[in-house]
This record gives sequence, structure tokens and C-alpha cells, in this order.
Amino acid sequence: MVEQGSYGVRVGEPIQGSLIPEGKLPTEEDLNRIFGVDLRALTEERYIQRGVLGKGRRLKFLNPPIRHTYQRRLSDGREITVVSQAIYFVDMVVDDHALMASFVPENSEATEHLHLFGIREHYDLIAGLAHLRTRNGVIDLGENNRRHTVEENTIHQFATNSSPAFTALLMENAGRVPRDKWHILTQ
Repeated sequence: MVEQGSYGVRVGEPIQGSLIPEGKLPTEEDLNRIFGVDLRALTEERYIQRGVLGKGRRLKFLNPPIRHTYQRRLSDGREITVVSQAIYFVDMVVDDHALMASFVPENSEATEHLHLFGIREHYDLIAGLAHLRTRNGVIDLGENNRRHTVEENTIHQFATNSSPAFTALLMENAGRVPRDKWHILTQ
């Protein structure tokens, strides 16, 4: 059974093809059309439920959205730039926490990483289907499991198959840590 939320969200239903032209960053309106929901309202609702966004406070969706880039030093000393396939519409710090909301197109993945310094990452699937890869296996996110918390020092990677996904992320305690220490790349 597919869950119908207060905004018509259909968590756990496959979405075939995002209809976003190759190389174009989608807009909030593009994603609302693809998923058939008000993603900003749903994301705000989830952050209010988690107690990190006050009622009546609005999230600022980035326009244009951004991709996160990271510098990585290879074993031979060269430095390369790694670009995540996730596209971020929210990227802000509230109190001690970082709030992010990302769109991951079908057949895509975010960077493999871990968190230190007391950071725990809470994933809350808003729309679509996805999975988290960890060293202990794969956690499917969808109709029966929309939320998952990744504990500190756990290598993980968010990815999609044939359906895109939109996810609200809460990085607990990240606001206490310099931004360049939030994600420790592992691949």
C-alpha cells in the first residue's frame, strides 16, 4: 500500500524517469511536478516534527540548487574534486544542527562518507524510493521505512535505482563543527 500524506505524497511509489534534461539542475517547480507534491511544505512539516524548525518558520529553498563538492587527496599526493550527484535545495544551520534537503535523480548516488565529532545523520524520505548502503548491508527507504539514522563513524552512501528521491536530512550536532569536517569521504 502506498501512503498518502497530507499533501498527497506517495512514498514508496516508483517514479519512472524524472523528465529533467541531462545537465540541467531542476527547479523546485520541476520536482513538485515530478513527485506531485509540495516538497517545501512536506520538508518543513518533517523538520517541525523533529523539533528543529519552529512552526511558522519557512525553509529557504535554494534557487538555483547546489551540488556539494569535496577535495580529496589521493595516495600519490594528488588532490581531486569529488562532486556529489545529490542536488541540494536546502543547506542551512539551525542552532546546533545542519538541515539539508536533496533530490537524487534515478540511478544516482551521493558520496560515500562518514561523520565524526558527534554528528549523527537522520534521513527522512519525503518522496520516491532510495536506499542507504552501509558496511552492514543495504537499508531500503520507501513505503515501509521512510526514516533511518546513521550513527557517528558509520560509512554510508545514499543512492537510487530506477526512481528518483527527495530526502530531508538532519545532521545532528553539525552546527558545532566546522563545515569542512562534516563529511569524511571514504572512497
